[in-house]
Amino acid sequence: MWNSMLRDSIAPTMLQAGVRVNVIPSEAAANLNVRLLPGHSIDELIGQFGKIVNDPQIRFQLAPDAGENAPPSDIATPLYKTIERIASQDFPGAVALPMMGTTQTDSASLRLHKVQAYGLDPFPLTESDSARRHADEERIPLDSFHKGVAFLYHVVSDFASSK
Repeated sequence: MWNSMLRDSIAPTMLQAGVRVNVIPSEAAANLNVRLLPGHSIDELIGQFGKIVNDPQIRFQLAPDAGENAPPSDIATPLYKTIERIASQDFPGAVALPMMGTTQTDSASLRLHKVQAYGLDPFPLTESDSARRHADEERIPLDSFHKGVAFLYHVVSDFASSK
């Protein structure tokens, strides 16, 4: 998880080769799931692949629906400054930091259209709470829910009243 939050990541998701167990394949293919940090270029990464592999018989190509990589959101906006200020008020000692999430988000689609988008996860959780995410016993403590909703309310009301 931390690797995917701090750098571009690549995971082979599908491999195809051969027709029988006793025949050396004449051709093989691999699908790679590539997750780029906002603002990083897939073309530069594919260029690095070519240099590392250094074999003209191996080709790298993008899937037809690969899409464009979205730029990062600006952390100098009035909204982000409001989030930082309210975070330190509602959670004394806490610091708001930008973070690369490891899950799918609508934020990328918004950022492609120059909309500054920030995902907030303001629910204080223990490690065991976090381990239940997307599991059959997914839940958060009621106190965490109340604190998170109050934080979101404070951010929205404070930001809206400044307009």
